[in-house]
Amino acid sequence: ERLKGKTAIFQAARQEWARLFAAEGAAVGIIDRNAEAGQALVGELKAAGYRAHFAKADVSSKAEVEAAVAAVNAMLGRDGQAEDVARAALYLARDDAEFINGAQLFVDKGFSAV
Repeated sequence: ERLKGKTAIFQAARQEWARLFAAEGAAVGIIDRNAEAGQALVGELKAAGYRAHFAKADVSSKAEVEAAVAAVNAMLGRDGQAEDVARAALYLARDDAEFINGAQLFVDKGFSAV
């Protein structure tokens, strides 16, 4: 349980990462506009005994991401701020990121680099 006491937030499409982090002890927040997929993943994680919470948001909307991260924080606790995830999402929506395709952008204070 290398990640015990940590919280990781993913989109529902990143199921394998969510499962991996949960298996390593992290609480997992799922943020996605697809409520059905997000809730299904959270249900699977909870059934396996992991801490998880879903919050609906369109990641291209700063306000929705802030609200979703706040909801996840309230349920699971987290040191980061909504702005951390919102900045990453807004960057990916900008023209500057037009050549970023299929990459995973971790917003975790470098924790995944350990």
